[in-house]
Amino acid sequence: MSLPRPIGGQPAPAPSARRARSRGGFARRNGNDASRALDAPALHGTSGTAVSVAARDVLEEVAGYIGFDETDAAILREIGPLLEPSFDGIVHRFYEAIDRNPGARTAIRDEAQAQRLRGTLRAWLQGLFGGRYDRAYFEQRARIGRVHVRIGLAQRYMFSAMNLVREGLHEALELAALDADRRRRAHVAVDRICDVELAVMLETYREAYVERLRAAERAAMLGRLIEAVDALIVGLGEDGAVRLSNAMAARMLGSAASIEGRPFVEVAAVPADAERLRGALTIALGPEGAAREAPEIEVAVDHEDGPRRTRRIVRWSMRPLRGEVEGLAVLAVGHDVTDRLDAERRVAETEAMASLGTLAAGLAHEIRNPLNAARLQLELVSRAAVRVADPTARDKITHHVGVVGAEIGRLSTLLEEFLLLARPRDIERRAVELASLFDEVVTLETPVAEAHRASLSAHVEPGAERVRGDRAKLVQVLVNLVGNAIEAVAGNGGGHVELRARASSDDWVEVSVRDDGPGLPPEIAHQVFRPFVSSKPAGTGLGLCIVKKLVEQHGGHVELESPRQGGTLARFTLPRVRAEELDRVPTHV
Repeated sequence: MSLPRPIGGQPAPAPSARRARSRGGFARRNGNDASRALDAPALHGTSGTAVSVAARDVLEEVAGYIGFDETDAAILREIGPLLEPSFDGIVHRFYEAIDRNPGARTAIRDEAQAQRLRGTLRAWLQGLFGGRYDRAYFEQRARIGRVHVRIGLAQRYMFSAMNLVREGLHEALELAALDADRRRRAHVAVDRICDVELAVMLETYREAYVERLRAAERAAMLGRLIEAVDALIVGLGEDGAVRLSNAMAARMLGSAASIEGRPFVEVAAVPADAERLRGALTIALGPEGAAREAPEIEVAVDHEDGPRRTRRIVRWSMRPLRGEVEGLAVLAVGHDVTDRLDAERRVAETEAMASLGTLAAGLAHEIRNPLNAARLQLELVSRAAVRVADPTARDKITHHVGVVGAEIGRLSTLLEEFLLLARPRDIERRAVELASLFDEVVTLETPVAEAHRASLSAHVEPGAERVRGDRAKLVQVLVNLVGNAIEAVAGNGGGHVELRARASSDDWVEVSVRDDGPGLPPEIAHQVFRPFVSSKPAGTGLGLCIVKKLVEQHGGHVELESPRQGGTLARFTLPRVRAEELDRVPTHV
């Protein structure tokens, strides 16, 4: 459509050049009259304010459709002074109608806002009759429409509101000093400008709807991206409580229902690490948080995985939001670094064991020779003691010989464990019947258990009858774990130790040793498999380290934990041998 001039820029054409229509109706226009409804210079103007193509198209289409042109502009400019005395009455009736409607009234907060809106409506009425309907006019009307959107006036009220204005203007026209033909054309011009105004107002609602739709689509896409990220994402309020969380955070820390509304420090760290996490959060929430790098901290968290509870290490980074997102003060992003830290620790342990093996090989020869010499000399002293005539002296010498002999034996055992840990021997890989293995261990450990008022039981679930491994090494693993469990319950005056095997998958069997003792001391819970770490006063700290080494030689993994119901649970995995594989796997005899 070619629109050469702004509406209102030229005198109105002769009345015969116009086609009238009834009040409230539309007339389809064509030719130059319709194409001059809104011109390109009027829309683009010189002020530099951008008008969307969609808005320009709506304005041109409506003006062309209803036939609004320069003649209407001239008539409106002419009748404006005649109708202005009626504007206050129209404004009054308009807001009376709003006061009577509860839905429309909710858009007005207080009387001060109502007074401002009354002034805006009166100025809008004056603008109807300005006589020039160019881009500046459109922008001003669109701004008014956006005010209605912003204050929350529902779109459905725009139609009835425009009818109130229309009726008031038509009533004022009936009282104006105009001849019949002029009055008729004035009624038509008023209807047309009200239709244009209604289209502009409704276009602002469409803009708001499109923007809300786009915002919702962006939010949905962002939500999907957040859920797909391999990280824990948690939004926190000013009080440090959880306001939102992604699926990974909910799984790690509990569930969305269980963590939202609770203090972040309470759900994201074990009690021992809570204060350190609270300190980092305080920095992020404080005024200095915006000027500092986002605090990062590694803390432990107890993760509930069905009936199991495992401890994971999470590195949290906290970024202040400072009003960027309504209701949120801090964004906390966590990464589960447990596996990486475990891998780093395993590499360090492997390197340490390699060095230890070299050291052990050199020390073994140097230590064994003095030990053998000491044993020989102790044997000679023991034989000589028998020939001592004085019974008191003989008994004293015999006692001291026994003490020294026990200590030499303990030192020899320590050396053997040390060598086994540093330079493990190859293992056999045969089919091992777990029921038979459990019976052997129970038989070996029953006297020790009875001495400590402990009871033993063993159970092999269907599907977990056989594993692939070295029977002697597996006996060593179980004797070590069962011995630890018996010592643990002995500290409580007695208790029960249970061995159990179950098929954890088609390829693996999980073997567990559970006791009802006091559980793992928190200070060593994360270090129990490290060399020389022990909770026993006279412990070497090598037993569990050897267990871990032997299980890993079988291709499995081992872990210790303190279940909710108390005690300690040690479990490790071994390769499963199914019945149909027996003809292909050698069997221990």
